[in-house]
This record gives sequence, structure tokens and C-alpha cells, in this order.
Amino acid sequence: MAQARAERERQYAINGAFGSLAYDLYSFGGTAAPQEIPDSTAEETARREERERAAQKKREAAQSRAKAIESAKKAQAVSIAGVLGYAVVALLMVFVILSYVKLTEVSTEITSVNKEISALETEETRLKVEYERTFNLNAIKEYATSKLGMTMLTEANTHVITMQREDKAVVLSQDDSGIGFIKAARDFISSLAEYLR
Repeated sequence: MAQARAERERQYAINGAFGSLAYDLYSFGGTAAPQEIPDSTAEETARREERERAAQKKREAAQSRAKAIESAKKAQAVSIAGVLGYAVVALLMVFVILSYVKLTEVSTEITSVNKEISALETEETRLKVEYERTFNLNAIKEYATSKLGMTMLTEANTHVITMQREDKAVVLSQDDSGIGFIKAARDFISSLAEYLR
């Protein structure tokens, strides 16, 4: 009888329901409703309660481990927004680096152009001095007399030409005033075009 009772308690501990849950009618091997077994000793009740607390602690520990594993998986999961954010930041860093490279190239080019401008300004100053030296009247006079063989104007080398006829001017008469105006305008435009060439 004690052995049968121990077997029933073992079956109850494995398949039993705790609290206000219904009993499994087939766990005891019969078809009839199970009979409540009176507690024989307080010691067995304490052991049973201890086993229930241990089982409850195990369930709680398993649940907390499952939650910890699930939260760790969520923490390790890579979010698309995070990846896109890092990609945008990396792209912006590449643009900043490229802009610094371009800035360095432009600065180098500006420096070389400034050196070229300085050299050209020096050349301009030298050419202005040379230009002023070439138009020095004393230098021109010296060149004309020594190299070209020219002499200064005197009465000895001046010749006056006289003409026997007097100067005269002829004024042409114009019959049609409208044609003359058009011709005058055409002549003015052609002379202006020649002047501007």
C-alpha cells in the first residue's frame, strides 16, 4: 500500500496540476475521478511544497534565461536604419575628404598663379623702363645723328619752293538736292568706316 501510494504521488508530481487546475483523470490509470489523498504527515507536505517551489524557481529561471537570450538576439540584430545611418555618415566623410583634396589643389594652383603674376609684374616694370628709355629725346637725337646721318634744321639745309600759279578751288553745282544728301550720307558712312578700321 505504501508503494502504491508513492507511485501515485510520483505520477501526480509528474502529471499533476497545481493550484486550482483540474486533475487529469487518466494519470492514475483509471477512469474514475481521482480521490484526494489525505496528507499523512506534515513532513510530506513540506517536501511537496519544497518541490513545488523548486519547480516554480526552475520555470522562472528558464523564463528569465529565455528573455535574456531573446533580448541578446534583439541587441545583436542589425537594424536597417542603423546601417543606413552609418552609410550616410561614411559617404559624408568621403565628401569632406574629397572637398579638402580639391581645396588643396585649388590652393596650390592659386599659389602658382600668384607667382606667375608676380613674375609678369616684374617683367611689366622692366618693359616700361625700357619703353621710356627708347622714347628719351636725347637718345632719339643721338641715334638719328650718329646712325642715320641726319642733321639739325638750319637755313643752309632748308629749301623754299615757290609756284607761279595761285591756288584755286572749284565748287561744283548740284542740281538735285535729294540725291546730294544721300550721297553725302553715304560718303560720311564710308569715311567713318575707313576711320574705324
